[in-house]
Amino acid sequence: MERLKLYPTPKQAARLQFYLDVCRQLYNLALEQRRDAWRHRRLKITHKIQYGQLTELRRCDARVAAVYRELQDAALHKLDLAFAAFFRRQRNGKRAGFPRFRSAIRYNSLEFSHGNRALRFSCAQSKVTIPGVGTVRIRKGREVPAFGRAMIVRSPRGWYAMFECERSIRPLPSTHKAIGIDVGIATFYATSEGSLAPHMRLAAKSAAAVARRQRRVARRKRRGASRRKAVLLLARAYDNLRWARRDWHHKLSRALINAYDMMVLEQLVIANMTRSARGSVEEPGSNVAAKAALNRAILDAGWRQFANMLTAKDGMRRPVPKRVALTLPDDALEVQRRSAHA
Repeated sequence: MERLKLYPTPKQAARLQFYLDVCRQLYNLALEQRRDAWRHRRLKITHKIQYGQLTELRRCDARVAAVYRELQDAALHKLDLAFAAFFRRQRNGKRAGFPRFRSAIRYNSLEFSHGNRALRFSCAQSKVTIPGVGTVRIRKGREVPAFGRAMIVRSPRGWYAMFECERSIRPLPSTHKAIGIDVGIATFYATSEGSLAPHMRLAAKSAAAVARRQRRVARRKRRGASRRKAVLLLARAYDNLRWARRDWHHKLSRALINAYDMMVLEQLVIANMTRSARGSVEEPGSNVAAKAALNRAILDAGWRQFANMLTAKDGMRRPVPKRVALTLPDDALEVQRRSAHA
């Protein structure tokens, strides 16, 4: 996935925001329709029905018709995926979590399912043409190869374009080495060879700066311009933390992938490990503050993201399609990278 910074003009940014607003309202309207149809009449509304109704809505509503159709289809598809996940969790006996209505701050992406048909780069890839928005300047980085799906994302640091690209597999030479990795808190991970990776504790290092911005938000008057600005600064602080953690995990996972042919990691259920110890009024928990600090440290480490990056890099450097084999007990996950000479 290639990610490029966009530099839209104020008019172009307003147009992108208009697209976001319409797609979000369409998502919420479709969710309300599905919910009420089942609640009042036990009638199941499918995505195919809603796609047909969207065609009729575009004929009679100029505001909806002004938005590129592919973006609206993607919004309905996003809702369909949310319902599919809801029913899957129900079948598996997990906490279901019915799809929620999206507020303006929780709907931040426009998806072009066939981005290579809609978005067009300039010859030097210094600009990209977005339907209905115009030609938008981009930050020149490495060249974007042929792509399929694309997204325009609003973040606290501005607008970004993301392109789903296909890259050829470049196998690594075999090292004939295998290693076991045990993740932790005091040390991020320890290997079976005895090497240790320090825990960066990024959230703890930025906690004071984040707390200052939170206090600034609390002091501002609600619905005021100064509060909106303070909220944006707080969101940027969290966004910087998120990308700093991703950068750290990318570097660690790349070093391991280059050095070993096989890696074995624990398969941890982090949701259970970070469950609150507060308890209830009838049965209050014990050591609640200590457990809360432990939960923060676990979430700061980002073990699942690190494991996902190892798996993804393993697939990109494998001469055959990626496989993740569960050959160990339930508490271990084996991630095996075949060499070029396998």
